[in-house]
Amino acid sequence: ITIENLTALIGKNDIGKSTILEALDIFFNQVKIDSGDRNVFHPDEETVIGCIFDELPTEIALEDVATSFSGEYLLNENGKLEILKIYPANGKQTIWIYANHPSNDGFDDLLSKKNNDLKARIRAAHLEESVNLSINSAMRTALWASLGSTITLEPKLISADQADEKKLWPKIEPLLPAYRLFKADRPS
Repeated sequence: ITIENLTALIGKNDIGKSTILEALDIFFNQVKIDSGDRNVFHPDEETVIGCIFDELPTEIALEDVATSFSGEYLLNENGKLEILKIYPANGKQTIWIYANHPSNDGFDDLLSKKNNDLKARIRAAHLEESVNLSINSAMRTALWASLGSTITLEPKLISADQADEKKLWPKIEPLLPAYRLFKADRPS
């Protein structure tokens, strides 16, 4: 569903209009999904709520250094930011970015690498003279650029809130729209 400045959801009762709005509320505002919001036919399956965003800022500050969603290969094949929140039947939600990301061996995991690991890869590629070794995004950019025309992009799920990638979500979340759900026909 494309959400514009004015979007109307029209349909019969109990067809899912409120479910869409409640899913957006869960995506934007809740950490945990209620058991009543799960698939009643398959309650043990994970629940996935995804949103795709356009009109993004041209820059994002990762590691307190300006970079871009496209420069970090965080956009899907349509050039948009696609975020998936996965709610397992038991356990904590996880947040993923579905992106068209480099898949070349040794270049597909650069977002998860710490500074020392990136430095080692820069040195192994003999790029240390051309890049600032204190800026992770600059090292990732140099490594990906070193592939030239051999870079291969494939759709991939990138963790936005786990391990070292957890730095992604706190940087992205403030850039997303604010969403509040007000129910006039039910208790708030």
